[in-house]
Amino acid sequence: MRLPKNIEYCEFNIHDKKLYFIIDHAAALIAWIKAFNEGIISRDATLFHLDKHTDFHMNSDNIKKSKTILGMDNLELNDFVTVELCDENDEFIVNAMWSGLIKDCISFHHEEGSYDGILIEENQFAPQKINFKCDGMDHNFYLFEGHDISLIDNILNYQEIMNICECGRDFILDIDLDFFTEITDKIISITPQEINKQVNCALFKKMFEMSKVITIALEPAHCGGNEQCEKIFDSLMSNDIFKIDEKRLCDVKNKFLHGVNAKDFYYIR
Repeated sequence: MRLPKNIEYCEFNIHDKKLYFIIDHAAALIAWIKAFNEGIISRDATLFHLDKHTDFHMNSDNIKKSKTILGMDNLELNDFVTVELCDENDEFIVNAMWSGLIKDCISFHHEEGSYDGILIEENQFAPQKINFKCDGMDHNFYLFEGHDISLIDNILNYQEIMNICECGRDFILDIDLDFFTEITDKIISITPQEINKQVNCALFKKMFEMSKVITIALEPAHCGGNEQCEKIFDSLMSNDIFKIDEKRLCDVKNKFLHGVNAKDFYYIR
């Protein structure tokens, strides 16, 4: 048995960008397609993906439908995300690639997760990548592993990421709050100082600047519960780069965290 995914979102205009807060990460697919339909992003976008896991799973039974999602109406798309995508909330990126919306993805993660395709290690100076073909077109999923993107922010890796980005047109920044967790005897938030250090590094600022669309998945069940999730949320949003009114941020927390249990968003096999 599984509980249905939460596909609600809160939408904001910040700077010249669209920002969507979601609970379940798979709902990012709905936000991206909404932005596409509104002309904010075009096909073959590049995705920056910050997540504890890679989230690069694909159920082969969903390939045919994934090719058509850019033409689905809202009801059909919502049904596809809530009913047909896999239970683990790690199937949505490859679907977007099959649809033509996303060309390549640059992943920052600190635990291995699911992936679809062939793992390629070119040389010691180039990042690992997963490659697969959709109807003859190459798609690449570049892998940068580590808990702290400010440590990736060195001359070699930074330049490599910028080289990859030169091939892109539109950019999406996708963040799962569980990226900012650590495990002691349980899952907890890293400190506000550690979060601020990462958000204020040159790499994060560049990704933020380049992106027209930003999706932030709260995923409280994977952040150690609502309290830990809220700590991460508050630390992230306290940075000047976001500049969202405090009352509106409270509205997001009231909608997604207060008065609900993290287990409500956890899927039971």
